Amino acid sequence: MHEDKRKRLDGLKRYHGRIRKDLMYIYGDTRLWYVKKDIINNSHIIQRNSITLIFAVMHWLSELVRYNPEKFEKLMRTNQNWLIHEFIDNALNQFIDEISCEITGVDIMEVGNRK
Repeated sequence: MHEDKRKRLDGLKRYHGRIRKDLMYIYGDTRLWYVKKDIINNSHIIQRNSITLIFAVMHWLSELVRYNPEKFEKLMRTNQNWLIHEFIDNALNQFIDEISCEITGVDIMEVGNRK
């Protein structure tokens, strides 16, 4: 704690570099984050950035709607259709926020301005 400021900042940068990949931003009315915990025995965690996952799911949904609308309609009649609605309502804004931050290196996630 009593080290000089430069050493403490360097230590903080190293720590941030190690944990950054596990911190995920959640778009919403307030600024929210969650930690994506890496559990050794859990093979269901996809080791991809959320920007990549959002892009992939949006691409899959667009292909489903365009080339197989019957399957999409059937999917929307299930009890899990709220997940698709929730994703579509929030994913675009979250994607724009995240990709903008990655490109500029600046925290530009404005909360609650799009409601």
